[in-house]
Amino acid sequence: MELKDLDSKERLVLVAALRFTVFSDGKVSREEAGQLDEVVAALGEDSYRKTIDEAEDEIRDVRAFDQAVAGVTRPEAQELIYEWTLKTAISDSIRESENRILDRLATAWNIKVEEVRGEESKDGSS
Repeated sequence: MELKDLDSKERLVLVAALRFTVFSDGKVSREEAGQLDEVVAALGEDSYRKTIDEAEDEIRDVRAFDQAVAGVTRPEAQELIYEWTLKTAISDSIRESENRILDRLATAWNIKVEEVRGEESKDGSS
């Protein structure tokens, strides 16, 4: 599965997770910007902009985020969203606030964090 294969609910969660991750420290690093550029390219600029607007309107806090996350039920989409959120978080270094978003996703979707983070290490991403 690729980012372009995500449905609208899944894209919304992806963009919200990335937004919370990237802006957790109040600034966007060069590495994080590079990750976002890849997401924009995969989703298409118009689709990304529409989704980011929706995320800003609909997912303003952790409670709304958790509700949106619960609506993503396809395991392949869950894994892809988690992997992209992780990849973005580790692109410069994982902060506690970023870790909390990753933990929320992993808990909601029963993702085995050690396995996913181990795969990221094998790919040379960490």
